Amino acid sequence: FFKQKTAYEILTCDWSSDVCSSDLNVLSLLIFDIDHFKQVNDVYGHPAGDMVLQELTKLVRKMLRTSDVFARYGGEEFVVLMRDLDQAGALILAQRIRKHVKRHSFMVGERSISLTVSLGIATLSDGMQSADDLVKEADSYLYKAKRAGRNCIGGYGIRAIEAASHSATTVVKKA
Repeated sequence: FFKQKTAYEILTCDWSSDVCSSDLNVLSLLIFDIDHFKQVNDVYGHPAGDMVLQELTKLVRKMLRTSDVFARYGGEEFVVLMRDLDQAGALILAQRIRKHVKRHSFMVGERSISLTVSLGIATLSDGMQSADDLVKEADSYLYKAKRAGRNCIGGYGIRAIEAASHSATTVVKKA
């Protein structure tokens, strides 16, 4: 249910072929992971955790464009590489993913469990020299979103969208 190549191989390939090309206008990267996923494995077992990952994958794929590259990055962490999608567009997608995951009932055997995800967004900028720079920036915003309370989105100049039950928002600024 995941692409054969690792997410890093996909990003590096895209970096070498597209980023240096003048045809590419905008490139954004979304990194997200399941909040407190270890508890799913601990309580329900690793096979149940695998089923949750498969179900999450199907749910997210339905929200993506055919040009988006979606891959498992490791453990319960995923990436979406989005060509020709700026920070605002990436934020819209991140919000959709966050809301759909929160509303979805994940089936573990006959039980239904609720999950949330935290997300970090980075958009290609002039100062970035490699794929690592884009990944590091998105990853740093993912961890800022987690520190802001999980079920949040972090990125340069955008607000961390807190859990639906909270009305307050936190501004996550560039480090």
